[in-house]
Amino acid sequence: MTWTKRNSGTMQSFCGVLLYGSGGEWDGVIRLGGGERDELALYRAGKRTFSLRGNPAAEGTAALEFSIMKGGGMQMRTEIRNGVMNLVLAGALIAHGGCQVPAGVSWTKRASGTRQFLFGISYAAGQFVAVGRNGGIMTSPDGINWTRRNSGVGENLYGITYGAGQFVAVGASMEIVTSPYGINWTQPFSGGREHIPAIAYGAARLVAVAYHGGIYTRPDGGTWVRWPSGGRENLNGVAYGGDKFVAVGDNGEIRTSPDGVTWTKRTSGTTQGFFGVAYGAGQFVAVGGNGEIRTSTDGVTWTQQASATEASLFAITYGDDKFVAVGDNGEIRTGLDGVTWTKQTSGTTQRFFGVAYGDGKFVAVGDNGEIRTSTDIDIWEQRNKP
Repeated sequence: MTWTKRNSGTMQSFCGVLLYGSGGEWDGVIRLGGGERDELALYRAGKRTFSLRGNPAAEGTAALEFSIMKGGGMQMRTEIRNGVMNLVLAGALIAHGGCQVPAGVSWTKRASGTRQFLFGISYAAGQFVAVGRNGGIMTSPDGINWTRRNSGVGENLYGITYGAGQFVAVGASMEIVTSPYGINWTQPFSGGREHIPAIAYGAARLVAVAYHGGIYTRPDGGTWVRWPSGGRENLNGVAYGGDKFVAVGDNGEIRTSPDGVTWTKRTSGTTQGFFGVAYGAGQFVAVGGNGEIRTSTDGVTWTQQASATEASLFAITYGDDKFVAVGDNGEIRTGLDGVTWTKQTSGTTQRFFGVAYGDGKFVAVGDNGEIRTSTDIDIWEQRNKP
């Protein structure tokens, strides 16, 4: 097969091609993705005759702008159904697909069944588990249908992770509760005064960070032990990756450890507080107040990135080859490389405190039981016009 390169006149990504009619009457290119707005352009005899633009950011029919240059009278629209883009001509479905309507772009509100604030979320063992105020725990197999669970505690639960075959949630007054499936919970540790806002698993151990610089670790099959981090700043987030733990906190605090026991202070280059950190694509990304984002490939040297927002970012996760950060006023930012960030429309002004990826979707949780999901669609099916 012989192919010849042609000049498209655009930097947008092409995700499909549509042939409509026969005998050379119509040929068309569906030009989608790579920008804030999607475009469909139809051509006849090599000349643009009809085009429409829209942003399919939500379920339903996308808002379109029509530009009829020749050969009008066509009724055409795009629809988004279950996250999939459909091209409809004169009422007939002639193309069906998604052209990578990627996870993290389009967000849908879900009924959580609670008005309690939700502060953290994790996915593992086929289950999303969200934790929140007054020991609240909600679980869902799909991020859509949620069930309230009894944690057995009344203190706020702030963070949750999965490791060594169980979910582990941490919170105020040193509350720690565990569950193998997120349904029935036990309380192996409690009774202190420190708040424990975050927890991570790596190197065959759990590592939880606390206010006033406290660190708690539990190796697989072992018991919880408190270690000093070497500082007194409140620690708000922790992640494991690249054979090390990274903890972040108030006033730009960043510390690293190979084992969760011995910690080294790092220079972040900022006094902004950090609220969350995640590892993916070979780097750590820390997020914090006033849209602060810093990245590091080794946890030692940190670089500021432009988030293009002044909203505080409270949580971050990595999945589907991208980072997703969430925060104040419904703020959601996505970044493929941790460097370039794109604002997404969440559809709410509620604060988001937690975000997780699993089962092909992102789930963000926050104020008043707010839950939003974003699903990954990457399959195209083309159909002929009857």
